Amino acid sequence: MAMNELDKKLKNKYLSKKAFNFKDIIFLSIVIVVSIILFINFIPSVDGQYLEIYAENTLIGKYSLNKDQILTINIKGPLIIVIENHTARITVNDCPNQICVSTPAISKTGESILCAPKKVLLLIVDENSSNLFISG
Repeated sequence: MAMNELDKKLKNKYLSKKAFNFKDIIFLSIVIVVSIILFINFIPSVDGQYLEIYAENTLIGKYSLNKDQILTINIKGPLIIVIENHTARITVNDCPNQICVSTPAISKTGESILCAPKKVLLLIVDENSSNLFISG
């Protein structure tokens, strides 16, 4: 009989315990708020105005996204960049992996496309962007 009473007390103790207490709810709320703030801050949301092209850490050109154009650059082989509808993308590259060619077009400030084999970086900036220090 003593075991039945002990079993009942233990069951009542653990069954009546809430899944979340006040401290858990506060902690989860803080984590959610911080996550939302970080998510919003790291999403590029401003339409860029210029495309900067860097080769081996050197700025080789700055082009307006307002003018549709096709750029052909020779860096260890041909590289064709298309600027159209305020976006930029690499359409032709002779590097082995073709990752930069399959990367979607970029248009927001801070977005970039990288061709690692050729050490080429396409970066979207606006008129207020300061010079970036790029190290490789």
